[in-house]
Amino acid sequence: WYYSKIDKIKRDITPGPEATKLIGKRTSFALLYATSKDGIRWDKPKLKFYLYKGKPTNIISFGTVEAGVYRDPYDPNPQRRYKMLSNSIESPGGRLYTSFSADGIHWSQHKDTKISTSGDSHNHVFWNPQAREYVAISRAFSHGKMGYDLDCKTIPWLGGFVVGQRVVARATSKDFVKWSAPEIVFEYGHTRRQIYAMPSFYTHGIFLGLPMIYDTNQSYEKSLKEEKLTPELEVELKDAGTSMRIWPGLTWSPDTKNWSWIDQRGKALIPLSEDPESVEWGMIFAAFSPIILDDEIRIYYSAQQKRHDFWQPGWLGLATLRADGWAGYEPKDESKDAVVETQAIVCNGRTLSLAADAENGSIVVTLKDAKGNALAESHPLSGSKPYMPVQWKKGFKLLAHKGKHVRLGFKINHAKLYAFKFDE
Repeated sequence: WYYSKIDKIKRDITPGPEATKLIGKRTSFALLYATSKDGIRWDKPKLKFYLYKGKPTNIISFGTVEAGVYRDPYDPNPQRRYKMLSNSIESPGGRLYTSFSADGIHWSQHKDTKISTSGDSHNHVFWNPQAREYVAISRAFSHGKMGYDLDCKTIPWLGGFVVGQRVVARATSKDFVKWSAPEIVFEYGHTRRQIYAMPSFYTHGIFLGLPMIYDTNQSYEKSLKEEKLTPELEVELKDAGTSMRIWPGLTWSPDTKNWSWIDQRGKALIPLSEDPESVEWGMIFAAFSPIILDDEIRIYYSAQQKRHDFWQPGWLGLATLRADGWAGYEPKDESKDAVVETQAIVCNGRTLSLAADAENGSIVVTLKDAKGNALAESHPLSGSKPYMPVQWKKGFKLLAHKGKHVRLGFKINHAKLYAFKFDE
């Protein structure tokens, strides 16, 4: 599913026999559909929702703005297998709407959530298995009738203009019908940069976010309360606020409500090109959500050559990470080893394996009891496979400590440690 603005050929497009009026009148904003068996070569099926000069197209609907589609494997009702969260060019107060589908193509009439966020970018939803609820993530503004008032965090349902800065909003629902009042959950923290959107998802017991960092000092009448300008902040924002370019960063949360940066604030997960002729020079918008395979992570994104300024052509791009390679520990000083130790955790497997890049170095693991007393040490581990088994010295067997609380210490030499797991 992807979203586009269609102007030049709009007059030649007419509703087909399967067209469903989801919301509002037909506008230039369209939701389109494409499929792929390998994620590289894509097909645009010829559907009969909307016709171009009488011929089928891959357009599903018009007037559906910034739609996010989620395939829900948990809902027992097959008619609700696919769920959509979207805005409308006509919606009062920038409200969000939901819809259901059995196949991801034929959709029910949109329902008003009464969530008002001015969410014209990256509206999406996912299931939180910890709280057993749906989480909607949208873009809002820090002040104003169509945005948020930071003091009371309430939003009138109707009318007004957006003011302030772009921030991330969150709402929750147990049934995808009744939703909680939205609240601000993440912001950049300084007027020279804003968060344009933040696709978010659940993985390995936590939540990751891909905040779209908008480098601009533009605001609407009011600004957020800025952080005090320290020497460190001056270094971070030395050239910030003027390029009008957008790139994705990386954040994490234990609960979808409290978010923190991973690594340096504002650092690009997918860097923009430095070549002004590149289609990846101006903006990169990460899609929701990454495709996680056994040996790699695929992050699809929209690339645009120009900076944020009116509508322009976009290209579908693909970035990859190694398995569980979102972030890792490595030495800051290459002349020294990095030393990392976990808190007390339950050993819930027979063996231990690491996700690491250690082609030109090594990682040594020390197993400790809950009090920090050393129990065993591993042979140096080298290589760069998705997960590599840890081999213990002196014939030690981890099985004897299964079910007990242990600590793991890692000595990292010219390597990078991403993750570890206990295996059966």
